Amino acid sequence: MRMKKAFLLLLMSLFSLVLFAQTEHMKFAGIPLTGSIEQFQKKLIAKGFRLNAKISKLLPVGTRSFIGTFAGKKGNIAVYYDPDTKTVYGAKVYYDGLTDDRAKEEMDNLRSILSAKYGEDNITDGIDKSNRNTFTVDTGLGSIYCYMLMDETMLTYPYNWSTHAEFNDYINGRNHQSKIIDDF
Repeated sequence: MRMKKAFLLLLMSLFSLVLFAQTEHMKFAGIPLTGSIEQFQKKLIAKGFRLNAKISKLLPVGTRSFIGTFAGKKGNIAVYYDPDTKTVYGAKVYYDGLTDDRAKEEMDNLRSILSAKYGEDNITDGIDKSNRNTFTVDTGLGSIYCYMLMDETMLTYPYNWSTHAEFNDYINGRNHQSKIIDDF
């Protein structure tokens, strides 16, 4: 009888751990990438970010723009949410108006910070279509994809580079993708 109770207790403990693990989400600026876009926006604003209404109006439905300080630097923020459910699944910070060398320094800085937090073993290096270095961090709850872009349309050469870090939550990202795939 004692053995049955111990086994049931162990089974219930494992079940609750699995449930807890399934409800944890990737964080951006300390805020879980989940809930409605309105809830997420309130949390961002409470942390000092400002809605960039002008840019948000130009973006497709499912993306909202903010400005604020991220990792000690002024940056632009894009938050991604499912247009139907309004559930947030990702966000990115990007630093623009950089020279090529400064953008590379920002990439190195991002890698250093993320390597210290998640470990070098969780980082995978890559190359984009323009033959530039990228890297992806697997956090267990989501991923962070870091890359550089050059905007050839900007007339501010040599300050036409930007460095990006895209945060994607595995659970909500998968839910969003499965809705898209269901349309095909």
